Amino acid sequence: MEKHSLDKVSLIKYNISRNTEIRIAERRFLGVNDDIAVKVYKALGESTRLQIVKLLAGRSELACLEMANQLKVPANSTLTHHLKPLLDCGLLVVRREGTFRYYSLQREVLAQYAPALL
Repeated sequence: MEKHSLDKVSLIKYNISRNTEIRIAERRFLGVNDDIAVKVYKALGESTRLQIVKLLAGRSELACLEMANQLKVPANSTLTHHLKPLLDCGLLVVRREGTFRYYSLQREVLAQYAPALL
């Protein structure tokens, strides 16, 4: 009988914890800038861009050429076309080193607008 009551207590604690997490996420979402949110969601609404973000989520940065090879993008101009909206909405930043460009994810922006992708 005691085992059942312990399971019930554990379940109640889990529900309280989960509800708290949901309320925190709701508050965070209510505080977002609508214009930025629209740009972020539009940028993530295209499958290649979503793949770029997922690829960068597991790395600190990635060179443009490496990214093109891993995503099997046919041309550099195609990749540039997809990177621009991600840069414009603040999801990515670029670092130039000579002729190379290295892209990295702005994790705090992604955490605010699409935390499931981290």
